[in-house]
Amino acid sequence: MPFFVWSRAFSLGEEHLDEQHRIIFALLNRLYDYLGNGNVPQENDRMLLELRDHVNTLFNYEEDLLVSINYPELEKHKPMHRYFVSQLDEFKHCDGKGWATLNSSLLLFLRDWLLNHILQEDWKYRDYLQPAPPIGRYTHKRDML
Repeated sequence: MPFFVWSRAFSLGEEHLDEQHRIIFALLNRLYDYLGNGNVPQENDRMLLELRDHVNTLFNYEEDLLVSINYPELEKHKPMHRYFVSQLDEFKHCDGKGWATLNSSLLLFLRDWLLNHILQEDWKYRDYLQPAPPIGRYTHKRDML
């Protein structure tokens, strides 16, 4: 059973962004499976670097998207991304300091940060991505028929 399960509840309604999030979930599940089966420090580094590279790709895309829609909270959103990347770097540098403890800490941090970030911070800009709702007398779907 996966440790990180994607559901439609995480969808922001922008297909490429949702796909990027799904890929990160898949990478985290792969990391979880790998860490649960014993591991080699060099492989830990490779997997963390792969995750970091994909996270950077996601964050760059997301920030470009937020610029394109004139998201007013962009400057508050960016530091959250930088923090996440800095934490990944910190975990990578802890490699020789007891990886078993690091496994648990790493997975919990990744899961909690990602879930909270998507469901709280990313959801703040979701409405900016969606078309405006009908105005005037067309308030219900049946009224537009």
